[in-house]
Amino acid sequence: MELKYGQKIVPFALDLTNPDDLESIALELKNQKTEIGLLINCAGFGRFGKYDEIPLEDSLKMIDLNCKALVYLSEICIPFMSAGAKILQLDSIAAFQPLPYLNVYGATKSFVMNYSLALDKELADKGIRVYALCPGWTKTEFFDGAGNESGAVTKFNKWFTADEIVSYALRKIQKSKKVLIIPSLNNKIQAVLVKFVSKNFVMNTWLKQQNHK
Repeated sequence: MELKYGQKIVPFALDLTNPDDLESIALELKNQKTEIGLLINCAGFGRFGKYDEIPLEDSLKMIDLNCKALVYLSEICIPFMSAGAKILQLDSIAAFQPLPYLNVYGATKSFVMNYSLALDKELADKGIRVYALCPGWTKTEFFDGAGNESGAVTKFNKWFTADEIVSYALRKIQKSKKVLIIPSLNNKIQAVLVKFVSKNFVMNTWLKQQNHK
């Protein structure tokens, strides 16, 4: 359909954990000879709970969607990008520490952070930037499917709206020299502080906050 700005939108209803569906996107890019100025990888999901409360299939799908699909989409789009293009990966403040009862989700976000940092270096000679957006708790449909029946996570700090996070990210990618985009001062402080204490201390602090012994 045509928008009032003259841009063309081509919707795809696909399962990004399905390799065949991902391949169909790659084929369409080649057929359309697309020029990509901004790629936003924002698909993902998480599950709250102890490892044995989360179906193994769900944990593996988290890896497929949060990591594998993100890498696939990034790397099939790069050939269609030129200097000035940008890749924005939806990451999380969870990337900075191991999180019991969010263990797979947190690990996938650590992957996204490190992948984005390294990919940005590799693309420097092409003039293409990569950013990892690391918000805190944000009111989205994420929580509709995350499940928290066992009360694994009970304390949620400051909430943000999706509009706040999107607006912040789009402003930052226009001028920021840093790969990591971290909304809010509190989250920035947290991301720095966890570098100076042991991971065991960080996990125990998290568990205490969530009322786990």
